[in-house]
Amino acid sequence: MALLQAGTELTVIRDYLGHSSIASTGRYLQTNLEMKHEVLNRFWKRSGLSLKEPKQWRPSPGLLRFLESI
Repeated sequence: MALLQAGTELTVIRDYLGHSSIASTGRYLQTNLEMKHEVLNRFWKRSGLSLKEPKQWRPSPGLLRFLESI
């Protein structure tokens, strides 16, 4: 976990531990909430998307008419 938290790529950790596949290495790794939070923050910064509240979805009148007809 320390290697993963330090930013080491999973393939490097796999090779370091001598595992034949990343699936084997994955069994020993678990992300914590701090890591998940950091990844999401990096995603939002790099994506250029905003964190605005999504608009509430409202069905169109045509969709409502269609649903009422079935």
